Amino acid sequence: RIILNNDTSPNVQSDSACGAYFSGETEDYVVIFKNQTSVETLGNINQFYVFPNPTEGVFSVSFNALKPVSNATVSVFNLMGIKVTEKQFTQAGKEFSHNFDLSGFSKGVYLVELKADEERIVKRIVVK
Repeated sequence: RIILNNDTSPNVQSDSACGAYFSGETEDYVVIFKNQTSVETLGNINQFYVFPNPTEGVFSVSFNALKPVSNATVSVFNLMGIKVTEKQFTQAGKEFSHNFDLSGFSKGVYLVELKADEERIVKRIVVK
């Protein structure tokens, strides 16, 4: 709560932001502070990485999950929405990592989509 009191003399009503007063203003705000060092989700996947980024073409996709993931699909799309590669994994588990190679594709920006059971996360990668 921010209280702006234009009257410099003590005035209980305006100083406490309650009651009638002649000059001043009271504003209520909600401020949420987060100290976040990684991307978090509210679902099962709590860490999802695509690295190195940018890449010469070879990169890794990895994730950590709270519960084991039964079915995972990693798809890579160009910016026109065309799927350039896709791999499916059964029993991916709680810790997953797999390498991909886009060195035979055009340089540019691609979207890496992870579908892990009922969750979907998309990250961007640059092939230089």
